[in-house]
Amino acid sequence: MAGIREMRSPKFVTLTLRKPCTLERLMDIWGMRKSFFFALKRRGCRIDSWCAAVEIPNHIHLAVDCDYVPRHEMKKIWHGITGDSFVLDVRALRGERDGYAGASRYLTKYLTKASSSGSLAH
Repeated sequence: MAGIREMRSPKFVTLTLRKPCTLERLMDIWGMRKSFFFALKRRGCRIDSWCAAVEIPNHIHLAVDCDYVPRHEMKKIWHGITGDSFVLDVRALRGERDGYAGASRYLTKYLTKASSSGSLAH
């Protein structure tokens, strides 16, 4: 929670693959996250700190300290990386009222799922 609280512009981003990813292909989904960040940075988006959990079979849940990027642009980037996936959810966190504690619980839920299912968490 302290890490999220220190973020200047925290957002939760969930990237979803259209087709399930097997445990053997886990590094592929992790590489897609890297490509997503690279594409955002190439467009001039500031990305500071972040943490993530990969949820098998097809989700990457992220808490990211980054500039605003319109959702439709993020979806276009994600589709370009995956070739077939359009589903992306992004939500800004706006302080204690919206719940840094709630945000921490949300991310912790996915980190816990990831650790118990053999997924990769960073």
